[in-house]
Amino acid sequence: MDSYTRIDVPKEVKEPDKYYIQLDAAKQEIAKYDYIGIKIAMGVATTEDYSEEIEYTESIRQVIRDIQEDIDNYKES
Repeated sequence: MDSYTRIDVPKEVKEPDKYYIQLDAAKQEIAKYDYIGIKIAMGVATTEDYSEEIEYTESIRQVIRDIQEDIDNYKES
């Protein structure tokens, strides 16, 4: 699996709106993998079973943190 990257937002969309669009898309993407944590918690799967998906979701989490930082920086400017 490849790493997650931010979605492209049309140039007409300005800050901070573009950040919120990207943030929403990343949160929607990570939500698709919620079932993995449930399966692991219930003991019907292991982290090894889903190692690629877990790595991918970590890349999504990093993008979410980066976008949140951009939002915070925008608010401070």
